[in-house]
Amino acid sequence: MRILTLYCKSVVLSLSLILFICIGVSSGIVEAADCAAVSKSIQREMNLLKKRKLLQESIQQCASDPIINYHYAYTLERLRKYEEALKYYIKASEMDDQKSDYFFGMADIYMVLGNGQSAIWAYEKGLAINGKNKRAQKKLAIVRIKYKSQLGDVVTSEEIVQVMQEEEPGHSTGQSLEGPILRMLIPYERGSSSLSDEAKVLVDIVGRALQDEKLQGARFEVIGHTDSSGTEQSNMWFSKHRAETVRDYLIEQHQVAPDRLSIAYYGERRPIMPNTIKANRAVNRRVEFRRIMSRQ
Repeated sequence: MRILTLYCKSVVLSLSLILFICIGVSSGIVEAADCAAVSKSIQREMNLLKKRKLLQESIQQCASDPIINYHYAYTLERLRKYEEALKYYIKASEMDDQKSDYFFGMADIYMVLGNGQSAIWAYEKGLAINGKNKRAQKKLAIVRIKYKSQLGDVVTSEEIVQVMQEEEPGHSTGQSLEGPILRMLIPYERGSSSLSDEAKVLVDIVGRALQDEKLQGARFEVIGHTDSSGTEQSNMWFSKHRAETVRDYLIEQHQVAPDRLSIAYYGERRPIMPNTIKANRAVNRRVEFRRIMSRQ
């Protein structure tokens, strides 16, 4: 009798365990099925506000779904929440490293943030999966030019024209007038806003590009930046006068119409690298050329 009782208890425990496992597995399947259904709903939804609401509701419930993470990243990108968008693009790519769009999304964000090296890596990674993507091929060519210029290497006037004709300058909301941008390390004498001979060679290349027929009539903003050396007030002064020096040189030496050029200056406020080492500070001491896009 005792043996029979122990046997019955063992059977009951086994059945309970099987039932528990089945319920757990079933629950997981249902949850996965729910996320798949939500993902399809998100992809079908054409109304951006409704789509955004669906994503906000589903990103917590379906945090392990790469498609939902990807679409959520894209929504954040459209809102210019670039750092947060990048996090979700990376998350999606870690869940599924065979989707080229996840890497292209990462690359676009890196490009906007000025991280050329990472943008090149992400575009190359995506193109290794989908080598026929023409947009990504073009973007990779452009970011290689930008990265080369950012490092202080000489770019040609033809390459500058190529960058300034970029059709997708960042990810605007439709209201932005921001256009393609090229960062250049234009050397100045220490504590000076005068152009050195080496700097004039670089600005001459820009001048020839701005007079190219493909950019005729296009307007540009010359933007001055410094590193964090010196006081904030002096850095603001230098960034302003260095931008003015470049603008004036282009007008006087290359006959660029004055109404095609405006200036902006930010001192040390917009570094693209941490001001922790000499090489990074050199990158932050830069002049940028941004095309001003006309409102349609």
